This record gives sequence, C-alpha cells and structure tokens, in this order.
Amino acid sequence: MPDLVLNFKQPQMIEDVSFHPCVRYAKYEQDRTVSFVPPDGDFVLMTYRITNLPMSPIYCRPQLSFSQENNSGNINVMLGVRHTMGKPLEEVKVNIPLPCQIDSHTITCTAGSITFDSLTKRLVWNVGRIDPQDKKTISCSGGVRLPNKSTISKSGAAAVLIDFKVSTVALSGIKVDAVNLKNENYKPYKGVRYQTVAGRFEVRTY
Repeated sequence: MPDLVLNFKQPQMIEDVSFHPCVRYAKYEQDRTVSFVPPDGDFVLMTYRITNLPMSPIYCRPQLSFSQENNSGNINVMLGVRHTMGKPLEEVKVNIPLPCQIDSHTITCTAGSITFDSLTKRLVWNVGRIDPQDKKTISCSGGVRLPNKSTISKSGAAAVLIDFKVSTVALSGIKVDAVNLKNENYKPYKGVRYQTVAGRFEVRTY
C-alpha cells in the first residue's frame, strides 16, 4: 500500500481540523504533516475551518419588502464579482426567501432565469456563469403578488443563500506544498487540483 505524506503551506491557518481514520493524528500533532495510508476508493481526507478569510468572491445586495395590507412585495437583488483571482464564478444560484406562498410574480433578470419553488417558498435565480471581465450589472427585480389574508413574518432578517464554484483556485489560501509517496516501486504522478465551492454562503437583509 502507498504511504503518503502531505505538507501544507501555512498550516497554522488550519483550525478545528477533523481527519479520516486513516490519518496518523499523532504525527500531525507533532509537525503538522498529514501522514496516511489511503483506503480504496474516493474519501474525504480532512475537514477544517479558516477564520481569517480574504474578501468574499461575490457580493450580493438584496432589497426585499413586503406589504400585508397590499398583498404584494418588491424584490431587487444585485450581484457582482469581487475576489476570484481572475477566475469566473460558475453555477451561480441565488435562493431568495419569501414570507409565504405567492400567487404570481413579475420578476425579470439580466442574466439566467428565475423560478418559484413552492415547497421551500423561495425564488430561485439560476444565474449561471459570471465572468470577472464582464462589467455589466447583474440583477433581478420586480414584484410578487401574495394571496389574500396572507401572513407575513415580522422576524426582520431574511437570509439570501448563494451557491457558486470557482475552478482551479483555493480562495481559502490553503495550498499543498508537497506530496511524498513511499512503499511503491513505480514513479507516481503527483498533482493537486483546486476548487472553491460555496458551503452555506448567506447574505442577510433587514
């Protein structure tokens, strides 16, 4: 079986780390190297937290307002690229929460398409790809018609959820410095592919 040792640049950035059982944790505690014999098949080697992140890769400016008296609401959301190291944002999707079911909407968008998910009571804006070189404004806006006698929550904050990915870039700043392999006679191909994917990325509006 191959025996692998993984070295990171700036390992001190890694916090709250959790390893697959194959990792020799005592070795990591000693010198911050990840030593392991990989199991068969795909597996998650480790999860961790980074607290001092750089600027977020995307900005979102939502404005949501609803009137129980008029049974209506207004939606305006703007998107833009902020920090992606020149790489495009891909598979961008925005989930916009609504206080209740809606009868209809007149929302239009400058990119992608928008639909209403009756199960989650959210408007789903499938934006697609955003190129950092494209300077045009990306937005969706319009109105929604609420059912008669609908109840609107007074909780205040609403969380707009954003999905995206950035290929070939690790925006966390974590980089693999070296991969060493032992107990194999062949000359291995060693490479690392980076990708940033949004976990729970939310923007709160009041």
